Amino acid sequence: MPISQDGPRYSSPDAYRDLISTLHAFVGIVLYEYLRSSDGLRERIIRNFIARGQTCLESVEVLWTLGHFQDCRSLNRCLLDRLFYLHALGRDDDFERYDDWSFFEQFRCANYARSNTPFKLRSDIQEFTEEEKERYKQITSSGKPGWQRPGPESTAKDMGRDFLYHISYSRGSHHVHPMANDGQFDFERITGLGEGEPSDQRVLLNNSILFQLLLIRKGLNIGSPKWRRLIYDFLDNSLTFLQTGSPSYKATFVKITNQGPDCFWTDSDKTHT
Repeated sequence: MPISQDGPRYSSPDAYRDLISTLHAFVGIVLYEYLRSSDGLRERIIRNFIARGQTCLESVEVLWTLGHFQDCRSLNRCLLDRLFYLHALGRDDDFERYDDWSFFEQFRCANYARSNTPFKLRSDIQEFTEEEKERYKQITSSGKPGWQRPGPESTAKDMGRDFLYHISYSRGSHHVHPMANDGQFDFERITGLGEGEPSDQRVLLNNSILFQLLLIRKGLNIGSPKWRRLIYDFLDNSLTFLQTGSPSYKATFVKITNQGPDCFWTDSDKTHT
């Protein structure tokens, strides 16, 4: 995102799309490396967060093209939620309690649906094995799991990035939890009455890429494997693109792909810090 005295100057939509497409391939390399070298609970959660973040980013691109800018902001909040969760999980080394809490909530939701006559025959309700049922009993033997969702404002402050909450997360929340004027821009867009939302919303593409880059870096930093420098170079170059418009990330990605499919990108002997 080049900056001048007149304010931010964003790159072209096609330039953002190029980076999102390259990120898709880069994330694929990272995910395969997780699958090959790391099979613990911590790494499984991290890799899935990174994968889900990439899907959110690509969804923002589609919604942005349709002019559904408020939905883009909702997904911005989803990206930041994952970033805040990963920060708290890494800081507190709380992956096991988070996994138990997640299982408890998913089991409870599905069990309620199956206990409710109008819904119990639906095929989309998760079935649980006897082993999973036993796990639920063990988890609840001493009450509900003690894990709690991290507060977004306090987590952003703990990261030293308060602006992520006050500017982006809070604004996205206005569309997740509707305000009194929710839908006004949609009304104007659908009916053609009124001016609608400003058409230049490249900031949404810029920020969505930024949040995914931060999410990937956070995941790599708190995981067990030590990643090779070239992986971080790509992330750094991608951030440089957002700041200056430089496409240097492309050359770095070529270096990564030139290593071939048999290249190992991690050293699993890293210890947690």
